[in-house]
Amino acid sequence: MTEMTAALLKQVCKTLKLYSTPELNDKIYLHYKGFSRIGEAISAYTGLRALWLEGNGIDTIENLDCLKELRCLYLQQNLIEDIEGLEENTELDTINLSNNQIAKVSGLSHLKKLSTLHLTHNKLTTAKDIEHLAECNSVTVVDLGNNRLDDPEIVEVFERMGNLRVLNLMGNPVVRKIENYRRTLISRLPSLTYLDDRPVFEEDRRAIEAWARGGMEAEREERRKIFEEKEEKQRRNLEWFREMREEARRKREAGELPTGTFREDLTEGEKEAEAPTVSGEIDREEEEKILEEDNTEEVPELEEVPDEERRALAHATNVFGSVEDQAEKIMELPEDEKEEEEEEQTSYIGQQSTRPTVEFDASTEGQVEVNSHTDLDELD
Repeated sequence: MTEMTAALLKQVCKTLKLYSTPELNDKIYLHYKGFSRIGEAISAYTGLRALWLEGNGIDTIENLDCLKELRCLYLQQNLIEDIEGLEENTELDTINLSNNQIAKVSGLSHLKKLSTLHLTHNKLTTAKDIEHLAECNSVTVVDLGNNRLDDPEIVEVFERMGNLRVLNLMGNPVVRKIENYRRTLISRLPSLTYLDDRPVFEEDRRAIEAWARGGMEAEREERRKIFEEKEEKQRRNLEWFREMREEARRKREAGELPTGTFREDLTEGEKEAEAPTVSGEIDREEEEKILEEDNTEEVPELEEVPDEERRALAHATNVFGSVEDQAEKIMELPEDEKEEEEEEQTSYIGQQSTRPTVEFDASTEGQVEVNSHTDLDELD
């Protein structure tokens, strides 16, 4: 195992581009270094506010007395069995002791500023193992997930924690032993705002407290009241908005307000109240789309003439002249000659549109490739 010496700590500071003078550092990262204990050399770092000692082989919390400014202590993934050695660290706000060997919570009640405590993946089993938490009045966040807690009486411990806001008990057998687990804890812990992996909303709390008073029927009745209150609030807001618009309209007609769009006269709060819901916005867009389709007459695009037909037609024009000239010539011919002339011109145009053509291909060093859509006369 690695020994925590003064030289090693200075080398760590140099590597991490921290201060070489120990007391100037307010944080230091000593995780995954293979330490078996917290050496006395750490005492020189009196200005530390955050200390990372995660993932070592530490079995005892010691030599932290001089770190009186310490706010955050990270000791997860070690071999600690007892919570001790923190008597002088009264400024501590966050402690992480997850993934250790702790079987009983202790040594924390004097930390009057402690708010967050992580104790997941330890060996806590009964309500007696965690009863010390009831003496930690400042703690608001407790994470006890994946322990061995199987005693329903632990709820009584949490009831005595007046400031408890966030609680995690996931991964403990007790979750299955407490009947109506979520309803029970929320109804008995009035300050709880987050339980396990889900928040506790005010509406849910109202319904659950009703359940605690009168069972499922009382809970259904309370949820019905909550729904009606929402509907009434929405109706009042809509009515207020209509009255506001009507008042503005009257003032505008009376000349008390400048002319312009009504929305320009609204305050930011009124504009926010006027904002439509998502479904209302979608309905409006659909309506505008339908009206636009009804009022727009679609004009079909002109059909494009293929290139080969256009070239054949141009060539025919050069040979026979314009359509008007050919029509006059044909009209002057006898009837039998008219038919022969028309057939000749039609046949010629058809031949021009299908005659093979050639294209020069640089890759074949001047050889030509035949293309059925190009006029042979273009090669001249």
